[in-house]
Amino acid sequence: MKADEKRIMALAEGTQSDDVRESDIPLVRAGLLSLTSCYVEDGGLKRNWMWVEPHPNALRYMNKHKRLTPAHRRTLRANVKGKIRQCDVDYARQCIEPKY
Repeated sequence: MKADEKRIMALAEGTQSDDVRESDIPLVRAGLLSLTSCYVEDGGLKRNWMWVEPHPNALRYMNKHKRLTPAHRRTLRANVKGKIRQCDVDYARQCIEPKY
């Protein structure tokens, strides 16, 4: 199982944090993960917070076939092409918290 497939399954099972990681950005562009945002108030500051979830189609493929074939990957990439905005990706990168 590849690393991206492990990440999808770990997010689906809830065994990993859903915080956006730098390694998640290419997976979002490939259609394997979805960026989700929520409007929150944090200590008087109002802002959007982003996290990642497995894309429903990617999760369905993983549950059915236990892996993602190249055809699955092409289909997922084609489905999200043009739907992911660069500003969302840039904001997601800003939400990445450094681990010290």
